[in-house]
Amino acid sequence: MGKLFVIHAREAPSAVIIRRGPSAWFHVLAWNTLTDHVEHGAWVKGRIHPEKCDLSFDGKLFVYFLHKEGNTKDNLPNSWTALSRPPWLTALALWPQGDTYYGGGRFTRNRQLALRPIGKGCGDICHPDFPNTFVKIDQNENPDVHYSADLVPGADWSGYDLQGNIIYTIADKLLRKATGAGSASEIADFSDLSPDPQPAPFWARSFHDK
Repeated sequence: MGKLFVIHAREAPSAVIIRRGPSAWFHVLAWNTLTDHVEHGAWVKGRIHPEKCDLSFDGKLFVYFLHKEGNTKDNLPNSWTALSRPPWLTALALWPQGDTYYGGGRFTRNRQLALRPIGKGCGDICHPDFPNTFVKIDQNENPDVHYSADLVPGADWSGYDLQGNIIYTIADKLLRKATGAGSASEIADFSDLSPDPQPAPFWARSFHDK
């Protein structure tokens, strides 16, 4: 059984769904909140911290924080913050982090990013193999993390979409309660998923529109 966390873009009908499950795996999905089309993306064996992730205002860039215990590949530490094209995790820019106390970030404008926090760990220094040429780093912000709005008793996560509908998750189910509606409708059920790592498509390896 999985557990879902949703992050909405502020100015576009786009969202990222982060699914945990099985316990050692995380899966990233892109959701068009107008059409309810869901695109499956990266599977990673490690831990994404969903509350430290964010989606750009237009939904085209994803900042995430990942911890991989015992990681020895690619000259990286156990944890890092990276910028990618959702729903993939291929790093366009990457900031090594020595621990899990900090890390991640929030978009303050469409191509402007505040890392958490500047000056602690090494979160403001890009890995030399993944230089940042995609976003401006806001040096004056220490952003909050994402939380569930706790709108629905028993839900794992809940919040609002751009239309003001209540979106919430229970286990592997993604649900919507439209404004004024008495009951919720099920958007998707991801309970039949199992890890299936695939290489990222070409468009996810650089910042160009599909």
